[in-house]
Amino acid sequence: MQTTTRTVSLTAASTVTALALVACSSEPETSGPGPGHGPDPDKAVSYEFTQEGFGPFKEVSITIPDEITAEKSHYMDRRQYDGFTVRGLDIPSPQFCGIEVFYAVPDQAWEQQIEFLSTYPDPLGEDGYPNEGPQPDVPEDIVKDEANKRLVGTPSGAGDWGPPDLDNPAKGEWHDEEKTRKWVIGDCATSTDGDTLERLVFDTIPRDPNDVFIPSVPLATAKVGAMNDGEMFIQSGQIEGWEQDSNGDWLPR
Repeated sequence: MQTTTRTVSLTAASTVTALALVACSSEPETSGPGPGHGPDPDKAVSYEFTQEGFGPFKEVSITIPDEITAEKSHYMDRRQYDGFTVRGLDIPSPQFCGIEVFYAVPDQAWEQQIEFLSTYPDPLGEDGYPNEGPQPDVPEDIVKDEANKRLVGTPSGAGDWGPPDLDNPAKGEWHDEEKTRKWVIGDCATSTDGDTLERLVFDTIPRDPNDVFIPSVPLATAKVGAMNDGEMFIQSGQIEGWEQDSNGDWLPR
């Protein structure tokens, strides 16, 4: 999942967004797309940033340990995601590898993102500094489309809406219209330190223009590499400001 960009001006985007993005009449569903299609808790291994070079596996659930989130009330109040589930794609072509990423977006994240974009559609002025002046009114559908883009993204490269054709793969990102998951196809990793296919970021939603001007450092990041047999590795994972001791306990750095 790519890091969401916080400095987009909605007043500039509003002239073209309706032509490109799928408008939403209500906040997207945060559950899976349907029975039999979502992540399988019985198959997914759990990763909580305890080691690097973690894998190989076919499906993994990535979350931040409870003992850390319990100490990070500011993060929990404005978090974008509760976690991710990542599933490897079995692509016939040896040239490409891919993953399917399911987002666990809390309801509050949709509400906070829409509230922020409605209040501050132009968070930064032309000089690049926080815009403290009057903010323009932006249509509700434009705000919701931009919230979708920032939380779950939109297709890129050869990607489109809906799942990719794995028999005819190409590099890109595909997204489902329910805004709950995406598919990423790209280069294969030949080892745990090979090409990174996706960087998953646990970040927060800004409160005001100052948070855009000086963005917070993501609490956690995980890099995922994939192989063309549908297996994956967590190549690296980091929780900012925390480390484990020899007993496996998390301590502030």
